[in-house]
Amino acid sequence: MSPAPLLRAGLLATAGLGAGLLLGGRPRSGLLALAAAHATFCATAAAPNHALTGPLIRRFTPRDRELWLTLDDGPDPAATPAILDVLERHRARATFLLIGKRAARHPDLVRAITAAGHEIGNHSHTHPAATFWTAGPARLAREIDDAQRAIHAAAGITPAFFRPPVGMANLFLDPLLRARGLRRLGWSVRAFDTRPQDPAALLDRLTAACYPGAIVLLHERGATAGTAILDAFLTRLRRAEFRVTLPAEAQLLVDSLA
Repeated sequence: MSPAPLLRAGLLATAGLGAGLLLGGRPRSGLLALAAAHATFCATAAAPNHALTGPLIRRFTPRDRELWLTLDDGPDPAATPAILDVLERHRARATFLLIGKRAARHPDLVRAITAAGHEIGNHSHTHPAATFWTAGPARLAREIDDAQRAIHAAAGITPAFFRPPVGMANLFLDPLLRARGLRRLGWSVRAFDTRPQDPAALLDRLTAACYPGAIVLLHERGATAGTAILDAFLTRLRRAEFRVTLPAEAQLLVDSLA
């Protein structure tokens, strides 16, 4: 069972207690209770890729040496076509987590992704990386729904997976995803390829961290992201006898605890 419902109830109760104490003439105790509720909300929301605020998929059951490749932050006319070429050359399939406003701007790229046999997920509409984890239900719903509409308008599909910007999810997100039939997609292995770093060191670390059933997070664009890294990574995976593919529904593993 996910701890999220109990955590939500506890935070509401603590915040309500704090408000009651303030109104009842006990400001110090009230402020302490409100501060505790606020600190708990921030601590659980600002940490990425955990299940305290709701279930998510961070791995899958492999049938052999299978790996699930995911690519965030597209589509990008300077990157997506070349990435599709690399994936085709390696006979690899991937899930592209798209930003809604970019999908609306480049619908031809969204269609090219699906035409090549890849999967598309929702990565929010505007990718507010610094503030998504602080958003309330109304703003979160807009980010989810606007991206769903943009992707559907571009390619006629409705994504089944949602990955929050930077992987951060507060307690308001899970009920919204459930109501829309969306599942939160996390990762097992993260390249941190939006940061400047030595490409060879990145490849060594990334390849060493891979295992059958892992979900790998790369980006379409970033300081060390790009086709050269992707091509080299897929070459290493092939030599290690990994198969980069999309898992079936029955293979997905949902983590409900941190």
